[in-house]
Order: sequence, then structure tokens, then C-alpha cells
Amino acid sequence: MTFTFIYFILVDVSNIDVSNINPSINIIEKRERLSCHIHVLKKANVLYALQEVNKQINQKFEHCTGVSQSRLDILHQLYETGEMSQKALQQQVNIDNAAITRHLKQLEERDVVSRRKILMTTA
Repeated sequence: MTFTFIYFILVDVSNIDVSNINPSINIIEKRERLSCHIHVLKKANVLYALQEVNKQINQKFEHCTGVSQSRLDILHQLYETGEMSQKALQQQVNIDNAAITRHLKQLEERDVVSRRKILMTTA
């Protein structure tokens, strides 16, 4: 299945606050400052739009596969590293202890991962 995403981003510059621009500066400087404000707004709009696209893609991915981004990160780390402790995995994927436990428990219930306890003895 192939998805094609086409996004058009409209930037409304009609409500830009130019009251903070000093009237004593010449028109060229005003135009440059306004252009800078527009550029910043365009960047912000593009970043917001990309974040929204990312959120929608993640939701579709999770719906189709049943695997969240966090679980995908966990599985990828285990694939790359191999067997590792829960603590090390938690640190590598940068999620809290409760979340890693919950994700691993659900992955274990689906027979995707297996956990085992290692008994450590001190001499």
C-alpha cells in the first residue's frame, strides 16, 4: 500500500504586529524586519505542519501494525543490541521505568520478547 501526502501551507501575514518597529528607521529596514518576521512565521508553520503530519503517520502506523512508536523503539534497540537488561534498555530508549515495564509486559504477552531473571551472587 502506497501513501502519497501533499500538503499546502498557507501563511497569513495580515495580523503581524509591526507596532514594535521603530518609526524612525527607514522603509528598507522596516521591510527587512517584516521579512524576518514572515520568515520566522513560515518556519513555525512548517514545523507545526510537519509535527502534525508526523502525529498522523504515527497514528496510522500504530493502527495498522498495533505497535506504538515507543514499542518500535524498544524492538529496534533490542534488534540492534541483542539481549540487554531492562534498566539498560530503559536508558537507551529514554523512557521512564513504569513505561518500559508496561511495554515489555505487553510485548511479552504477545510473544514478541521474552524476559528472564538473572540471579547475581556476591562473593
